Amino acid sequence: SAPMARKLKKESPGEAILKGEGMKKLRTYLMRYWYLYLFGMICMIAAIVLDMITPQITRCIIDEAMVGGQMQLLMKFLMGVLGIGLARAVLQYVKEFTWDSVGVKIGNEMRIDLFRHIQTLSMNFFDRHNTGELMTRVKDDVDKVWVVLGFVGSLAIEALIHTVFVLTCMY
Repeated sequence: SAPMARKLKKESPGEAILKGEGMKKLRTYLMRYWYLYLFGMICMIAAIVLDMITPQITRCIIDEAMVGGQMQLLMKFLMGVLGIGLARAVLQYVKEFTWDSVGVKIGNEMRIDLFRHIQTLSMNFFDRHNTGELMTRVKDDVDKVWVVLGFVGSLAIEALIHTVFVLTCMY
C-alpha cells in the first residue's frame, strides 16, 4: 500500500539537510566553540579596521608631507603604515589559526561520533554496503565540513565584512 511504501522509503541525506536536521547537528558542534569563533571574528574585524586606516595615512602622506611640505611628518606616517602592517599580520595569523584549529577540532569530534555510530550498525549493513566506500565517504564529508568551518568560512565572512566596510568608507 502507499502509506507502507512511504514508511519504507529511506530519506536521503540531502532531504534531511533540507529539513534542517543536519544543520541542527552541525550547530551543536559549532556552539561548543562559539567563544573561539567570536575571538576569531574580533581579530578579523580589527584587521579589517586597520586595513581601512592605511589609505587614510596614505592620503595624509600625500596631502601633508609631500604637497604641504611637512616632510618631518613623513617618517611618522611611514612608521604608522609599518605598524599597521605588522598588527594586521599578527591579527590575521591569530584569526586563521583560531578558525582552522576549531575546524580541526570539530572534524575530529565528528569522526569520533561517526565511528561510534558505525560501530553500532548491524553486520547486515556491512554486507549490503562496501566498507571502503563508507570510510571514504565519512572521511571526505568530514573534510568538507572542516574546510567550510575553517578556512572557507572565515574567508567568506571576511570578504563580506571587508566589502561592507569599504562601501561604508566610500560613501
